[in-house]
Amino acid sequence: MVSRGGMAESVHAVAACVSDRDGRLAGESSPGAAALEVFVRSAAKPFQALAAVRADALEALGLGDRHLAVACASHDSSEERVLLVQEILATAGLGEDALACGIAAPLDGRVAREIGDDIRPVHHNCSGKHALGLVLCVHEGWPTDDYLEPALGPAELSGALESTFGIVENVLDGWTLEMLEEEISRPEWGADWVHTRGSVLQRVFSHDIWHAAELNESLVANGLPPIDLWD
Repeated sequence: MVSRGGMAESVHAVAACVSDRDGRLAGESSPGAAALEVFVRSAAKPFQALAAVRADALEALGLGDRHLAVACASHDSSEERVLLVQEILATAGLGEDALACGIAAPLDGRVAREIGDDIRPVHHNCSGKHALGLVLCVHEGWPTDDYLEPALGPAELSGALESTFGIVENVLDGWTLEMLEEEISRPEWGADWVHTRGSVLQRVFSHDIWHAAELNESLVANGLPPIDLWD
């Protein structure tokens, strides 16, 4: 309920649920709320940013927590946020023209009035996410002109997920909690490739979450049920 001057101005229906740390349903706003299908929308941004974090792309290019925050947010297009997005792009040697997020009116009406007709892609509330995605492309040596195009088709994604989920399953069966802190290295991948077992496991799983979301887009678009990572 939204109140104004002590009066109830409007009431908004909300479907919400809470799970425990094991993914079991702990409560819901109304019976059946947890079973409702919704689009993840911008709630996916922190998970999408995770790929750049796991690849150490932010540290490599000198980006900080404020840049990560704007990449995880639907920002208000204010001058401060736009400057952060421009800084992210600049560290990768890119300009605003590299953004493929399109143009959208600022979420903040005051900012929209200030900008007027000079709305550019950098003002899009998703531009931070796109900028960090471009940083990851540059860091990994991938092309940036088609960064929105899926790298794999549905069949290839399905096969890749099956193989990497198998890796995670084998690791969970064979590694102990103490082993997660052990460092492993792969000299053939470079002298600086040294990570803990735990960080490798987290990166593989975050990789699978990312690509499962891509595959789910194709499944839902064709009337098929999405992958449930908690099933």
